[in-house]
Amino acid sequence: QLGHAATPGSLSFHTDLAEAVAGADFVQENAPERPDMKAALFADLDRLLPPDVIVASSTSSLPITQLAADCAMGARFVLGHPFNPVHLMPLVELGGGERTDPAAIDTAEALYVSMGKRPIRLQREIFGHIANRLTSAMFREAVSLVASGAATIEDVDKAIRYGPALKWAIQGEFTTFHTSGGEGGLAHFLEHFSPGIMKRWDSMETPDLMDPALRTRLAAQIEQAHGGKPVAQIAARQDAMLLTLLQILGHSDE
Repeated sequence: QLGHAATPGSLSFHTDLAEAVAGADFVQENAPERPDMKAALFADLDRLLPPDVIVASSTSSLPITQLAADCAMGARFVLGHPFNPVHLMPLVELGGGERTDPAAIDTAEALYVSMGKRPIRLQREIFGHIANRLTSAMFREAVSLVASGAATIEDVDKAIRYGPALKWAIQGEFTTFHTSGGEGGLAHFLEHFSPGIMKRWDSMETPDLMDPALRTRLAAQIEQAHGGKPVAQIAARQDAMLLTLLQILGHSDE
């Protein structure tokens, strides 16, 4: 639980679910990404909480309709999927299931905005939501490039960092292509570049990420790319630079 002051001293930890949610106005569920575990937790929360308490799930892929299927108060369950590191990343994906009350999503959105987050809404349920589907598509091609011998992990990461990612932090993919289209914008860009893009799509393949040899190869290359630095050291640098970047951007859409 986190008190209204939102300070480290206001945190409390519980091993009993009923104690953990006692007096809560809003519950953020962060259980492991296991459908059976989450569905059982949803049912327990539904039983323990007053009807007006909203439950937001951090599930990174699973549909709320499935997780809340056995809950009497299905209207209260919403998707509230943040991104790691959660204390720094502004994005939260919002949505609901077939029985979710739209007012519950509105309330959750207002809460996240008040915390300085930048919510986006799913217009319909889809496995993996929005951002994880986008990153999964990117990762598929990144792995494919390494698996086929076309590039190393180090150069794939550099291609993203020093290329499109610099614009993505400012305006996203659609707007990047919109500005690439000159005065005609996205319409002009699509008219001229769609054939080439579709040829690239046709040439893309899905690598076997379950292949132990490929996994070993990827793990060896990432270690080489970072000179064997501990993950914690890399993550600390990431977080420090994220803070700087967020300060520069100012969470602004302008």
